[in-house]
Amino acid sequence: IFFVLSLENYFFLTDKNSLFFEILPNSSVADSYYYYKMITDPNYTLGETIKIYLSEFNINLSQYRGTRPYPRNYYSTIIYYKIFNSNFLLFSLFNFFIYLYVILKLSNYIKINSKIYFLIFNILNLLILGSLSLPNKEIIAFFSFTFFLISYLSKKKLFFFISIFFSLFTRFELTFVLIITFILLSKNYKKVFNNNFFLTNNYFLVASFYLVNFVFFKLLGH
Repeated sequence: IFFVLSLENYFFLTDKNSLFFEILPNSSVADSYYYYKMITDPNYTLGETIKIYLSEFNINLSQYRGTRPYPRNYYSTIIYYKIFNSNFLLFSLFNFFIYLYVILKLSNYIKINSKIYFLIFNILNLLILGSLSLPNKEIIAFFSFTFFLISYLSKKKLFFFISIFFSLFTRFELTFVLIITFILLSKNYKKVFNNNFFLTNNYFLVASFYLVNFVFFKLLGH
């Protein structure tokens, strides 16, 4: 299924006719098409794209007077794709094996009688399988969040750092959310406020998490 969908995506991105479905282009992949055209533009090398991405911080600080410093978020997606030397096959296979890895890793925390359903529904998830070979922020964000979940379940910080790494190629808000969540869930945080009901109460932790995010995004005009 993955290879069939990847082939369809490749023909769509390269302006060739569909072999099987005739369902592309559509709105769900319109951004990916635009990104791919930038990715294959010889003027957008990996180094040049990183340079543009970093330069936009200064440009935006001046243009938006400090209210919106971050660059256009699609540059980070393009940088992620260009790590693979703009090679469609390498990019797609890497995403595919990462997806298999996180699903199998998560399955270790699923009850035995539910594990088979978890694996079937995820391995046959056409929406995600079809996104693995397209340049898009959503699948990278999925990897980031899933590694964060694995980090929480396994209590291993390595997966948290992998989660942060993937988040850098989506929107910077995701990185912020992951770090804040990590702090709220950390043992040290709970120990410091061990005698304080409000900071050890789960409802308060959840509420404070969403409050911080609401204020943060509101200040940035989201």
